[in-house]
Amino acid sequence: GRLVDKIGTRFGYAIIMAAWSLSAMSHALARTVLGFATARFLLGLSEAGNFPAAVKTTSEWFPQRERAFATGIFNAGTSVGPVLAPAVVPWVATRFGWQAAFLMTGIFSITWIVAWLMFYRPPALHPKLGAAERSYILSDREKQVAAVPWVRLLGYRQTWAFAAGKFMTDPIWWFLLFWLPLFLAHRFHLSILQLTEPLMLVYVLSTVGSVVGGWLPGLLNRRGMPI
Repeated sequence: GRLVDKIGTRFGYAIIMAAWSLSAMSHALARTVLGFATARFLLGLSEAGNFPAAVKTTSEWFPQRERAFATGIFNAGTSVGPVLAPAVVPWVATRFGWQAAFLMTGIFSITWIVAWLMFYRPPALHPKLGAAERSYILSDREKQVAAVPWVRLLGYRQTWAFAAGKFMTDPIWWFLLFWLPLFLAHRFHLSILQLTEPLMLVYVLSTVGSVVGGWLPGLLNRRGMPI
């Protein structure tokens, strides 16, 4: 997050995704438990930069009243990946080896980086953004305020409300990501190729929930309900 604040979304996001891609592909080089654990550590470290960069990008391109919906859409990407992965990764792994599955996902991410650098610009630098659209993006933006010490945030009820919500929802999401394939394999004796449909169903529902969850607060807010 601090990196993106310092150098901007265009290059900051590209650096984060490059680190993630290399970390993903480094799994193919692992020959020991320690080597594989190191690759997992680097993957988690670089993956964590995705959400701050995505939120920052959303704040640049959307007025405040539309950011929840926009965030719901990009957050759905965390489900689209697991929807596609069960259909592709087991097929690659069973035919070309598990190392090829990590190399494939990393190379796919590199193509995203190229497209990002080619097409993305912040609104202030985008050559095709007209004055009317720029004015719309900035229409409800608050004025810049002085920096607030992190410790002061602990005195806000909103901070604790947000933290409590994440505390209750994130363990569920990461439990599904980490353990659902293993649970289905042990409990229902499904092979790696038989996991495709049940895993896709879970993440399709999550994708729908993410988009609807981003759209619903905007609807309620427009009808008079405060944030």
